[in-house]
Amino acid sequence: MELDKIEKISLKDFGQRLAALLHTKNGGYNSITELIDDFWDYNGFCPDNKAVLLGFASLQQLLKSKEMFEFLKFLKKNF
Repeated sequence: MELDKIEKISLKDFGQRLAALLHTKNGGYNSITELIDDFWDYNGFCPDNKAVLLGFASLQQLLKSKEMFEFLKFLKKNF
């Protein structure tokens, strides 16, 4: 996926894509690398790069962030 298309994906859309992927994986992920690889295969772009474009140091930092926590609370409440 081209960089300009990745830049247009909002934090909300990114979180929805991540949540959809996590929901499909029975047994969860054994590593952040496995999650990144599956996300990239499924969505066509590197989630670590997108996390950096959103202002985080890495996907791992994004996953631990207040923004992601608030988004997951929203998903749980509304879906």
